[in-house]
Amino acid sequence: MRRSVLRCLGASAIAIVTAQGAWAQLADQLADSVTHGVPVVGADIGVTIPISGFRNSANEGGGIAPFAGYQVELSQLIPGLTITPIFQPQFAAFSTSVAGNTLASITSLSGGVRFSLNDERSEAYFGAQGGYYWSTNGPREHDKGNGFNIEGGYNYEFWRGTGLGLFARLDQAVIRPFHESEGQTTQFLTTGFEVRHRFLPPPPAPPHPR
Repeated sequence: MRRSVLRCLGASAIAIVTAQGAWAQLADQLADSVTHGVPVVGADIGVTIPISGFRNSANEGGGIAPFAGYQVELSQLIPGLTITPIFQPQFAAFSTSVAGNTLASITSLSGGVRFSLNDERSEAYFGAQGGYYWSTNGPREHDKGNGFNIEGGYNYEFWRGTGLGLFARLDQAVIRPFHESEGQTTQFLTTGFEVRHRFLPPPPAPPHPR
């Protein structure tokens, strides 16, 4: 009985030491990935499409959303996986004829994270953000509220570090849409082109001939 207990304790101690070593190695790899991450900048430009009840007061328009972030490689967890915390302001304009106005807009400031799977020059990504939204109807009327967005897309690097691709993003916020007196859910879809640049380190110099 005593020998069985001692064997169990010994096996448990070995398992704990092995697990601690594995976690320590993973932590070192993650720290090294963060250290060797790269800054990323870009912009989404596309068509804005009101959906759900928002279509009752707005028509299609256009929008632009620049972004900045820091891309970290996590290929030790999943091959080709990167994670990018990003900050992204957005300006979306819509045409409307409500109350005699011909143009309305929604401005937002949001932040979140983007997960990407990379294969040589290609990148497929999915992300989510939360932030604050402002609606504008005419020169004086402003309202605001919390919101979020989810996005997905694909980029291809035609030049080293610089990619072009397609994206789609769904925004939802509780703000007063134009002429309404009470706040309600406002939803719109943006789809179009993305340009993205990663500030990669210079490639290693070729070895000197002997």
